[in-house]
Amino acid sequence: MMKMSKNIATGIAALAAASLFAGTASGQGAADFYKDRTLRIIVSYGEGGSYGLYALLLANHMKKHMPADTTIIKQHMPGAGGTKALNYHANVAPHDGTVIGMHPEVMAINQLIRKKGIKYNATDFRSLGSVTPVNPVLMVWHESPVRSVADVKKRVTIHSCSGTGSQTFIMPSMMNAFVGTKFKLVCGYKGSATQTLALQRGEVEVQSSAIISWRVRHADWLRDKKIFPLVQVGLVRDRTIPDVPLMSELTDDPKAKAALEFISSGSPIGRSFMVHKDVPADRIALLKKAFKDTVTDPEFVKEAAARNANLEYTPGEKIDAVIASTLKTPKEIVALAQSAIKKGREMKTQCTVNCTKPKKKK
Repeated sequence: MMKMSKNIATGIAALAAASLFAGTASGQGAADFYKDRTLRIIVSYGEGGSYGLYALLLANHMKKHMPADTTIIKQHMPGAGGTKALNYHANVAPHDGTVIGMHPEVMAINQLIRKKGIKYNATDFRSLGSVTPVNPVLMVWHESPVRSVADVKKRVTIHSCSGTGSQTFIMPSMMNAFVGTKFKLVCGYKGSATQTLALQRGEVEVQSSAIISWRVRHADWLRDKKIFPLVQVGLVRDRTIPDVPLMSELTDDPKAKAALEFISSGSPIGRSFMVHKDVPADRIALLKKAFKDTVTDPEFVKEAAARNANLEYTPGEKIDAVIASTLKTPKEIVALAQSAIKKGREMKTQCTVNCTKPKKKK
C-alpha cells in the first residue's frame, strides 16, 4: 500500500512538472511569436470619435506590456455601420493573433436584425475586454424648442442619421414605433462629424452618439448647455447622467419594452477589443493579460482622463457572455424590432445638402 502511494505521488509529481513545462513552453511560444511582429487594431468606424481615441490610446500604451519589438498600429475600416470591418476580420484577416478588432457594440444585434450583408457570426470572436460600457444618447441642439420626450410626441423633430443600418437610424425608429415620438429621419450623412455640423447649422435638431463621444469631442458644449441629453439607450442609466431616462423606460407595454431592451443590449459591450476564436489559445491569453495590464496602467489611466475618456474595465469573458445572451433573444422580439426598422425605412428622407464630410484645408 505504501509502495503504491509512493508510485502515485511520483506520477503526480511527474505530471505536474510536465504540465508546468508545457505551460511555460506555450507562454514562451506566444511571446516569441509577437517579437518583431506588427499588431493591427482594426477600427470599425472613421476617425474623430471615441472608437479612434480608445484604439489610439491602446496602441500607444500596450507596447510596453507586449513582448519586445512588437509594433502596434490602428487602421480605420468604416462602412455599413461596422459590418465591413467585421466581415473582413471574420473572413479575410489572418487568424494568427496579429489582428485585433474594435467592433460595434451592436454586432450581435445587427446579426439578428440585418440579414443582408452580414458575413460573420458574433460568437466567432473572443473579447480581450472592454475599456468602458457605452450608452448612446439622443442629444438635442439648444436652439430646438424640444425639451422633453413629450415634446417629440407632439411635433415633428428632425433627427440625423448616417444609414439605415446604423444606430443613428435604428434608435429613433424604435422610439417612433414603440414610444410614439415623431422623429423625422434625414439619412445619408457621412459620419458623426458631418451630422454634428448639420446640428450646428440647424439642419437637424437631434443627433445620436455615445455619451462618451460627446464628452471627448464636445465637453464644452455640455458644459455650456449648447446640447442636452433627451434619452439614453442602455440597460442601466449612465452614472454621469442619472436623470436622463432610458429608452426602454418610456413604455409600459411588456413586448415593446422587451424590443427596446433588445436594441439596448449592446451597451455593456461598449468599446471592446476582440480577436478571432481561431487564434491559438496561448496568444489569446497573452493578449488578454497585456490588455488588462494596459488599461489599468497609471499612465494609460492618466492620459484617458486628460482626454475625457471614461474607463471601466470589463473582462473579455463577460463580454462574450453578453453577446451569447443577445443571440438567444426570442424570435418574436427580434421580429418586432425588425418591423419598427422597416417602417422607419419607409418614412425616412435623404440628406441632399452638406451630407459629406468637409474637406480639410491644405
